[in-house]
Amino acid sequence: MSKPFLTYDDQIRKLTDDKQMKIADPAFAKTVLKDIGYFSLIGGYKTPFIDPMTRVYQNDTSFEDVLALYQFDLSLRELVLPD
Repeated sequence: MSKPFLTYDDQIRKLTDDKQMKIADPAFAKTVLKDIGYFSLIGGYKTPFIDPMTRVYQNDTSFEDVLALYQFDLSLRELVLPD
């Protein structure tokens, strides 16, 4: 079963309304989602922030929290695995 197509605005609404993620600047979130992609960012870095039972973000998780983890991982990979 395939998932329905979601626009960037739909993706942001899903994160805020369904998953209870805090997004202070939706325009910034939209730009980041365009640059990185929903699956690469949210799919790859949500685990430490999400309650596995409810599948909802916990403790006022913000979009910036997930982005910071993504950026940390990217920096760490550049240090450990240089070109």
